[in-house]
Amino acid sequence: MPADLEVQVWRYGGRPEQVFYAQDGQNMFDAARVGFGVAWEIDQAAARLVDDGILGGVMIVAVSSTDARLRDFAPESLLSMMPGEAQQAIETAFGGPGRSKAYARTLLDEVMPSVRVRFPDHPPPDRTWLIGSSMGAVVSLEMLADHPKTFAGAALLSLHLSFLPLSVDQPVAEGFLAAVSVTVERWAKERLPPASGTHRFWVDASGDDIDRFYARPHGALAHALITLGYRAGDDFVRRIYPGVGHNEAAWRDRVEDALRFAATNVART
Repeated sequence: MPADLEVQVWRYGGRPEQVFYAQDGQNMFDAARVGFGVAWEIDQAAARLVDDGILGGVMIVAVSSTDARLRDFAPESLLSMMPGEAQQAIETAFGGPGRSKAYARTLLDEVMPSVRVRFPDHPPPDRTWLIGSSMGAVVSLEMLADHPKTFAGAALLSLHLSFLPLSVDQPVAEGFLAAVSVTVERWAKERLPPASGTHRFWVDASGDDIDRFYARPHGALAHALITLGYRAGDDFVRRIYPGVGHNEAAWRDRVEDALRFAATNVART
């Protein structure tokens, strides 16, 4: 794998019944390693699922991101469907065209095989989830769309489907969010797998900060999922957390909700 890509594997309990591949892995465990000074503490949240008897064991594979994470996570298949002006605005803000396919190849062709060799009790695809926040959530959504036989679900915190703005004071062109939302719905209907009881999605947003721009594209995604046969509240959840922003502290405080939703199907079997 690339020299600048670090992978951390955390396990708890007995034989893992579910595995989560987490984007921006450097932010998952140790606050001392996070530039913002706050980690998700996803290990503590996942451990509580085991301690509560929801899972017998759990595994987190945390994949670090690079300084070019915006481009690494920018979904090529979705951006290619954008109107020209919207695509250009996103690529300009992100520093160039998306290269999510290369990131996905690294995860699927290098990281996952290495983890499976090291840990032969790796859960099967129907218990393998992706998790990420902001653009890490966006690339997770695209990876599930492209590899539905590899992943059973995606936990998408502060899913940045508006793409812009990147900060609350960044101007957004009139009509941009409308164009993006139309494209999101069309992409989702064409690329996501139809509901079959196999795949599930957690989609959330904070009430403040740039998450305020998510209502329209998140609504477009939800409409596409319903059209594909997914049932709100069962196959997918869309949730808003008022009074919090777009940051690790907010995701730390709600990641357990996403993990518990993801573990629901495992607990049923």
